[in-house]
Amino acid sequence: MNAFPIFRFVLLALLVAACAWLFLTGEAIHAQSERAALIAAIWRHVGYGAILTPLLIGAPLTFFWSARGRPGGNAFLHIAALWAMRVVMAAVIVLAVTGPLVVWTHGSDLKVFDWFVIANPIGKREAIHAALESGHGALAEALPWISGLTAAIALFTAMANNTRSR
Repeated sequence: MNAFPIFRFVLLALLVAACAWLFLTGEAIHAQSERAALIAAIWRHVGYGAILTPLLIGAPLTFFWSARGRPGGNAFLHIAALWAMRVVMAAVIVLAVTGPLVVWTHGSDLKVFDWFVIANPIGKREAIHAALESGHGALAEALPWISGLTAAIALFTAMANNTRSR
């Protein structure tokens, strides 16, 4: 029995859970009205993002390397589903990379809860900080919609292929 499909399913489930958690902690930042609560929400989001970064980069790379497959029916639908998944995985990697850059260009070290600190290697860069921060936020807001579209394409492809095989 080949365990790779089970591994991919578990990896995808962990990736979805991690992205959902980071989305929720990111959204919690906007709900804070007091400065102390706002700062705590930001550092909570940063801490979880730093801990989950290996998963956020490693899982999509695994899917990039292994997501080839063979069209079981409509080749166009198969290719569309494959590229939609690649777009989602690329967005996750971009978010994982821009997250620390947003912190560092603000001039801060990356604090992972009270466990450890990753020193700022680039210094304060206000000129690009605003663009990185708004881009990170906009992509994070778009990711659930992109993911939903990807899931719809994949389901449509699976249904179309299943209908053709009858």
